[in-house]
Order: sequence, then structure tokens, then C-alpha cells
Amino acid sequence: MSEFLAAAPLWGPGAAAMAVLVLASGLFSSSETALFFLDREELRAMRSGSAGERIAARLMDDPNRVLTAILFWNLLINLTYFVIGVVVCGRLAAEGMSAAAGLFTAGGLAAVIVFGEVLPKGFAVSAGRGLASVTAFPLAFAVRVVDPVTPTLSAIAESVRRVFWPTLEDEPFLRAEDLERAVDALVGRREISAAERRTLHNALDLSEWRAEEAMRPRGSYVTRERPVTWESLDGYPPGGFVAIAGEGGRGRQGREGLGEVESIVPLRDVADTTKPLDARVVPLAVVPWCATLAQTLEEIGPRGAGAAVVDEYGATIGVLTLDDIVDTIFAADGSRARRVLQDDPIVPAGEKRWRVAGMVSLRKLGREIGVGLEADDDDHLTIGGMLADELDRVPEPGDALSYRGVTFEVAEATPKEVVRVDVVVPKREGRQ
Repeated sequence: MSEFLAAAPLWGPGAAAMAVLVLASGLFSSSETALFFLDREELRAMRSGSAGERIAARLMDDPNRVLTAILFWNLLINLTYFVIGVVVCGRLAAEGMSAAAGLFTAGGLAAVIVFGEVLPKGFAVSAGRGLASVTAFPLAFAVRVVDPVTPTLSAIAESVRRVFWPTLEDEPFLRAEDLERAVDALVGRREISAAERRTLHNALDLSEWRAEEAMRPRGSYVTRERPVTWESLDGYPPGGFVAIAGEGGRGRQGREGLGEVESIVPLRDVADTTKPLDARVVPLAVVPWCATLAQTLEEIGPRGAGAAVVDEYGATIGVLTLDDIVDTIFAADGSRARRVLQDDPIVPAGEKRWRVAGMVSLRKLGREIGVGLEADDDDHLTIGGMLADELDRVPEPGDALSYRGVTFEVAEATPKEVVRVDVVVPKREGRQ
């Protein structure tokens, strides 16, 4: 040991450099664990937290980019660490201190495992959100430095994955995407019209649209208890039907005040207003809010009038009629917001700027402005819902946030809902 200490001038500078590298490795290892241990609710809360929390939440908008940068820096740090260790061991061995060289090698390996990986990751699991906000600043800088080479690294990683883990799967003979491309090709050859193309595309999209995106939400249609008479209606009801609540205003689960709808009275083809309306009551199918329009059509059946859309607690949140589905497929500008508001829900308000109703679905808005805003399985459906979830409160006029590169500014809101929003798409650099 005395001999090893006496040789400090040989290994001291290298050991100091390796100690710094171990700390850097621990920083990246702990930040990786802390960020990827955050759940969806924590990330949503962090978007309105401290500066560090907001940076961490923005980093996790693209987890592949963050992971690529962390792996790149960890690889670079560890390679540098072991190169320095080899150089120091070579110097010790050249001085005839083979035992000291072996001791230094073993100590260096133990240090990088314990202090560069095990302890930082264990601490990150317990610290979680707090550590993520602290490490977000240096990590954001490190990610930005690697950004120019990130596409190349991702391409290399994807190529290696495809070579060694191809995960080949049998593909169906024909996919829905293939049908859509075939329809587009027919339009190009002028074998079908643009209106036919739009209708066919909408029909193919029935397996993607959810019932909640096309339904008429509670409060946008007239609900009455039986018996229903013309005198009880204040003019022709919106949507062309009257919803009938359960007996005594009680829902299917016997809870008060939920306004569950069990049937409707279609009024579009009523010619004689003197006949009682109760004779025209048609029962509704019941579908969950997440059911697709294709599944809803199957539940409605060929003779059905529509479906009551319920949430996870069994409460009715809206009514989806067969007319609404037909409008979604055939109308050139068909949308739930247009049917409910009886007005254009998306109005141009300047260059790359629109005034949009809060109940417009993100899918509809994305297609209208040419930006990918389609909702994922666990993502938001409407603009108002997205704003409430992202802000974690009821939006107020003047609130603004960026979602998937698009700025949303609340122009008009009530204590219960977002009425109108200004949507701004930033101009791309190099384009006018």
C-alpha cells in the first residue's frame, strides 16, 4: 500500500479525471431513471410547475431523443474513463508496479459500477420528480448538443435492430391504408370524383373515430320524461329528436340526477303533429365512449335509431344517432361541432391562425389545418378537453399553451367549458 501511495504522481491525475467522469456517468444514469420513472399524471402536473419541471416535461415529449442522447454521452464517458484507466495501468506496469496496476484496475471498475450506475439509479428511483427537475437543465443542454447527430444515431440503431431482431410478422393481404391509397390513385386517374374519395375515406375511418368524437354531448339536445307531447317542446328540437330519460329521472344504475337516456323520439319524418309522440319512442343501444363508430353501427343494427354513449360509470354523456354517423360519412364538412353549433366551428382569422370552437375534435382540427393532432388511445379528444387536462384546471380567457407545435389561446370560456380558442401554427423557417 505504501508503494501504491508513493506512486501517486503516476496515478493521481488519472484518478481525478476518472472521478469526474464517474460523477458525469452518475448524472446521466440518474437523470435517465428519474425521467423514465415519471408517470403520465406527474408529467402533466410538471408542465405547470417550476422551470426545471417544465423543462423535464418538454424533454419527455420525445423520449427517444432523450434516450439516444443519454446513451451517447454515457458511452462516450465510459470509453474515456476506461481509456484513462488503461493509460494509468500502463504507466504503473512500466515502473514495475504490477500489483498497484491491478489494484487500480479493480478499484476503477468497482467505482464506475457502484458510483456511476447502481447508487445513482437507486437514488433516482426514490427521488423521482425532484431529481428530474434538478437534472433537467444539464440534460437539456446535453440533448441539444447531440441533436445534430441524433438522426444518424437513430438510423444506425434501427438498422442494427432490423438486422438482429427483425420481428417479422405475417402481413394481411390488404390493409385499410392500402385501400385509402388505392382510392387516391383512382382520383388521380379521374375514375372517381373528389366527393366519392372523401366519402370512401370517411367510411374507412369509421374504425378510428370514437363515439365520443361524433356524439351530441349532454345539454346539446332536448331531454324529457314520458309522456312526451308537442306542447312540452319549445319549437323543433336540435338534432331532430327528443331524448327520453329513465323513469323518475333515475339512471340505469339507480342514481339521481345523471340524466341517463334510454330512448329517443325521432321527429324528422313526423307529418301529423296531432298524434301522441309516445307511440314513436325508439329504444337506444348503449355503447361506451371509447367505442369506434364501426362498433357503434354494429350495436345500433339495421333498424336502430342510435345509441346512448356512456362513461366508465354508466352515466350518459351524449347521444349518437344514425343521422350523425351518416353526416360524418357523407357531409363535406360534417363534424359534431357544426351539427351542435349550427355554424362553422373552424374560421380562418389570419395567416396560420384560426378561431375554433372548443368542442372541435383534435383529429378534425388537425385535418383542417394540416398538422398531425390525431388523438392517441390515451390522449385528448377535443380542444377543450386537451386544454383542461394540460392546464390541470378549468381554462380561462387568456390562457395559452403549446401542444404538438401548435399554440392554443383561449379566447372565450365559461366556468364549465371552453367556447372559442385561437389556434396559431408557427411559420417554418425558410418559408414565407
